[in-house]
Amino acid sequence: YDGDILISIFVFLVFLFIQILIMFILFLILTAFSAFSAKNKTIVSEQSMTFNDNMFISSSEYGRSEIYWKIVQRVVVLGSFCFLFVSQMGAIIIPKRAFASNQEWKEFINLCRSKLQK
Repeated sequence: YDGDILISIFVFLVFLFIQILIMFILFLILTAFSAFSAKNKTIVSEQSMTFNDNMFISSSEYGRSEIYWKIVQRVVVLGSFCFLFVSQMGAIIIPKRAFASNQEWKEFINLCRSKLQK
Protein backbone atom coordinates (compact mmCIF):
# COMPACT_ATOMS: atom_id res chain seq x y z
CA TYR A 1 0.00 0.00 0.00
CA ASP A 2 2.86 2.41 0.83
CA GLY A 3 4.42 1.57 -2.54
CA ASP A 4 1.27 2.73 -4.33
CA ILE A 5 1.38 6.09 -2.55
CA LEU A 6 5.05 6.55 -3.44
CA ILE A 7 4.35 5.72 -7.08
CA SER A 8 1.41 8.18 -7.12
CA ILE A 9 3.59 10.92 -5.64
CA PHE A 10 6.36 10.17 -8.13
CA VAL A 11 3.95 10.28 -11.09
CA PHE A 12 2.50 13.54 -9.80
CA LEU A 13 5.95 15.10 -9.44
CA VAL A 14 6.97 13.97 -12.93
CA PHE A 15 3.74 15.40 -14.36
CA LEU A 16 4.31 18.68 -12.48
CA PHE A 17 7.90 18.86 -13.71
CA ILE A 18 6.78 18.33 -17.33
CA GLN A 19 4.17 21.09 -17.04
CA ILE A 20 6.73 23.51 -15.59
CA LEU A 21 9.19 22.59 -18.35
CA ILE A 22 6.55 23.19 -21.05
CA MET A 23 5.64 26.56 -19.53
CA PHE A 24 9.32 27.53 -19.42
CA ILE A 25 9.80 26.56 -23.09
CA LEU A 26 6.71 28.57 -24.09
CA PHE A 27 8.05 31.53 -22.12
CA LEU A 28 11.36 31.31 -24.01
CA ILE A 29 9.58 31.10 -27.37
CA LEU A 30 7.35 34.09 -26.61
CA THR A 31 10.32 36.11 -25.35
CA ALA A 32 12.31 35.30 -28.49
CA PHE A 33 9.37 36.22 -30.74
CA SER A 34 8.85 39.47 -28.88
CA ALA A 35 12.51 40.38 -29.27
CA PHE A 36 12.40 39.41 -32.95
CA SER A 37 9.31 41.55 -33.56
CA ALA A 38 10.77 44.55 -31.76
CA LYS A 39 14.03 44.39 -33.72
CA ASN A 40 12.40 43.76 -37.10
CA LYS A 41 9.99 46.62 -37.42
CA THR A 42 10.37 46.56 -41.18
CA ILE A 43 8.98 43.02 -41.36
CA VAL A 44 6.21 43.26 -38.78
CA SER A 45 4.68 46.61 -39.68
CA GLU A 46 1.65 48.11 -41.35
CA GLN A 47 2.03 48.00 -45.11
CA SER A 48 0.22 49.48 -48.07
CA MET A 49 0.05 47.32 -51.19
CA THR A 50 -0.70 48.20 -54.80
CA PHE A 51 -1.28 45.56 -57.47
CA ASN A 52 -0.93 45.87 -61.25
CA ASP A 53 -0.39 43.57 -64.24
CA ASN A 54 3.39 43.22 -63.81
CA MET A 55 4.00 43.47 -60.09
CA PHE A 56 2.76 44.40 -56.69
CA ILE A 57 4.29 47.17 -54.62
CA SER A 58 4.56 47.09 -50.86
CA SER A 59 5.16 50.38 -49.05
CA SER A 60 5.60 51.29 -45.41
CA GLU A 61 7.18 54.04 -43.39
CA TYR A 62 10.47 52.12 -43.69
CA GLY A 63 10.64 51.72 -47.46
CA ARG A 64 9.14 50.31 -50.61
CA SER A 65 9.48 46.96 -52.41
CA GLU A 66 8.46 45.97 -55.92
CA ILE A 67 7.76 42.27 -56.38
CA TYR A 68 7.18 40.98 -59.88
CA TRP A 69 4.46 38.39 -60.33
CA LYS A 70 6.89 36.05 -62.10
CA ILE A 71 8.74 35.47 -58.81
CA VAL A 72 5.59 34.23 -57.04
CA GLN A 73 5.82 30.43 -56.92
CA ARG A 74 2.63 29.56 -55.10
CA VAL A 75 -0.57 31.14 -53.83
CA VAL A 76 -2.04 29.53 -50.72
CA VAL A 77 -5.19 30.68 -48.94
CA LEU A 78 -5.55 29.46 -45.36
CA GLY A 79 -8.50 30.80 -43.45
CA SER A 80 -8.36 34.56 -43.59
CA PHE A 81 -4.79 34.81 -44.92
CA CYS A 82 -3.29 34.68 -48.39
CA PHE A 83 0.32 33.52 -48.66
CA LEU A 84 2.22 34.58 -51.77
CA PHE A 85 5.28 32.33 -51.73
CA VAL A 86 8.32 33.96 -53.30
CA SER A 87 10.63 31.12 -52.22
CA GLN A 88 10.27 27.73 -50.56
CA MET A 89 10.37 29.24 -47.09
CA GLY A 90 9.41 32.88 -47.72
CA ALA A 91 5.96 34.29 -48.26
CA ILE A 92 4.22 37.61 -48.28
CA ILE A 93 1.21 37.27 -46.00
CA ILE A 94 -1.86 39.32 -46.75
CA PRO A 95 -4.77 39.25 -44.27
CA LYS A 96 -8.39 39.30 -45.37
CA ARG A 97 -9.03 42.20 -42.98
CA ALA A 98 -7.00 44.41 -45.34
CA PHE A 99 -9.94 44.38 -47.76
CA ALA A 100 -13.12 46.42 -47.43
CA SER A 101 -15.40 43.57 -48.48
CA ASN A 102 -15.54 39.85 -49.06
CA GLN A 103 -15.95 40.57 -52.78
CA GLU A 104 -12.66 42.51 -52.87
CA TRP A 105 -10.94 39.61 -51.08
CA LYS A 106 -12.24 37.12 -53.65
CA GLU A 107 -11.18 39.37 -56.53
CA PHE A 108 -7.72 39.67 -55.02
CA ILE A 109 -7.39 35.87 -54.69
CA ASN A 110 -8.53 35.44 -58.31
CA LEU A 111 -6.01 38.06 -59.45
CA CYS A 112 -3.17 36.29 -57.64
CA ARG A 113 -4.12 32.90 -59.06
CA SER A 114 -4.48 34.28 -62.60
CA LYS A 115 -0.98 35.82 -62.41
CA LEU A 116 0.41 32.48 -61.31
CA GLN A 117 -0.98 30.72 -64.39
CA LYS A 118 0.78 33.02 -66.89
